[in-house]
Amino acid sequence: MKKALFILLLAALPFFAGAQDFIDNLFSKYAGKENFTSIVISKDLLDFAFSFDKQDSVIEQLKGKISDLKILISNSSKNDISDGFTNEIMTNINKNNYLSLMEILDGKDKVNFYIKKENDKIVHLLLIAFEENEKVLLSLKGQFTMKDLAEIGKDSNEGSFHHLSHLKSIDK
Repeated sequence: MKKALFILLLAALPFFAGAQDFIDNLFSKYAGKENFTSIVISKDLLDFAFSFDKQDSVIEQLKGKISDLKILISNSSKNDISDGFTNEIMTNINKNNYLSLMEILDGKDKVNFYIKKENDKIVHLLLIAFEENEKVLLSLKGQFTMKDLAEIGKDSNEGSFHHLSHLKSIDK
C-alpha cells in the first residue's frame, strides 16, 4: 500500500509542477529574447527598498504586502513573436479567471488592469499596456485591498510605472 501511494505521488508530481503560474511561464519563454526586456524584483529587494523611506506612510502601509513584481516589455511594434506574446497573455487571462478591473483607451494606446482575488484580498494585479511601439505586462503579486492599489497609483505618475497612475481613481 505504501509503495502504491509513493508511486501515485511521484506520478502526480509533474502535474503540481505544471501548475506554475502562467506569468512565470511567459517570463521563462520571453525573457532574454530579442526585442524583449524583463525586470524581476524579489520580495527581499522590495522589503529592503521599503525600509529606506520610513517617513512615508503609504510606503509603510505597503511594506510586506507585495511579494513579487515582474515586468515584461516587448519593444517591437509588429512581429510574430510580439503578436504571439499578446495572444498568449489574453488567452491565459481568460483561462485563469482574472477579473477585469479597468480599461483605459487613449487614441491607439490601451491599458487593461486585471485582478485575481482570494476571499476579500487581491492576490494578483496584471497591467497590460498596448502602445504603438511596445507592449507591457506588469505582474504584481501580494495581498492588497482596493485602497492599497489606489495608493500605489498615487505615487506612480512618472517613469516605468506611469501606467499604474490610473489606479489612483479606483478607491473613489
